Amino acid sequence: MGGIGKTTLAKKVYDHFPIRYHFDIFVWVTISQEFQYRNVLLEALHCVSKKNPKEYDEMYDNELADLVQKSLKGPRYLVVVDDIWSTDVWDSISQIFPNRNNGSRVLLTTRETDVAIYANTSNPHKMNLLDLDNSWKLLRDKVFGLEHDHPPELEEIGKKIAEKCQGLPLIISVKSLLVIQINA
Repeated sequence: MGGIGKTTLAKKVYDHFPIRYHFDIFVWVTISQEFQYRNVLLEALHCVSKKNPKEYDEMYDNELADLVQKSLKGPRYLVVVDDIWSTDVWDSISQIFPNRNNGSRVLLTTRETDVAIYANTSNPHKMNLLDLDNSWKLLRDKVFGLEHDHPPELEEIGKKIAEKCQGLPLIISVKSLLVIQINA
């Protein structure tokens, strides 16, 4: 389900200091429903080479794929493939990430359980909706900050707002911005 926190969780893993220490190369590519193979290759190359994307304008897709694959051979890498929607897309891009049995990892986010299973994940992590208590806590922390108490008279209406968000962290975050803007 969209807005449940898949990308946020992947980003926290990607940015986590011990993870950053463990891997040599970090690649983040976003797929979405409008899959364009060349754009994925260019995103990956930007992460590994830091060159100007215009330098690749004259290259064919197979040459770009070869560059990505060569850049990832050897060093230990973490690749995040964010928001992948189909097994066909996974088939298109999976071969550019070499498996050298050196501890490299590819982390996928998807709304589709069949894509996660197809990609041969050992144990897919299924995201759950937040319960009312955690929804309220997230809303409260977003509006008032982690270190600040909330006015008790706002708790009842805050919980009603959190309940209407149906456990989706993205919706709660957006609602909190609206509440902050109204109070500003």
